[in-house]
Amino acid sequence: MPELLQCMECGAQLSSDADECLHCHTEYPRGVVCLGCFETLKQSEAVKYETHSTHSTKYFHANCYHQVMKPLILDTSSSRGSFEPSSSGKFYNQKTLNTLVKADAKRAKKEKRRNRSERLKRMVSKVLTILLLVIVEFIFWAIILNLMFGEIGLAIAFIVTVILTLIIMKEM
Repeated sequence: MPELLQCMECGAQLSSDADECLHCHTEYPRGVVCLGCFETLKQSEAVKYETHSTHSTKYFHANCYHQVMKPLILDTSSSRGSFEPSSSGKFYNQKTLNTLVKADAKRAKKEKRRNRSERLKRMVSKVLTILLLVIVEFIFWAIILNLMFGEIGLAIAFIVTVILTLIIMKEM
């Protein structure tokens, strides 16, 4: 049985396996991880840094952002490009940068998995809705056309149901 936790954003109680807070609708009810100090913080208080190379968002405390991201500039003098600290910033070794990249990749993978799950839920919901619609349509038309035309009414009901379903699916 899942235990109850508090949403980090609004303080409402939610199940430990909930992906979204039902009260404030945040996608991060357990908060986000700062990639500078690896502590958890509210998403609303986090500094967001969107990367275009991985199409993901990194979250930081304001101080961590200034210590980690601001000092790093891309050195364009080398053909491969490497991160060098600016004169005002703190130096981060390659191991720390690799840890930050791995943590970001893990979060991006989790987000991708969640998006895939949401798409699958929507698709299953649509399929079930269409299936229910087809069953109800067929029963409706089968009763009416069976009374009017007898046995041949069932065949006509099937054809009418298929045509109406195709029209409705085209509109969806």
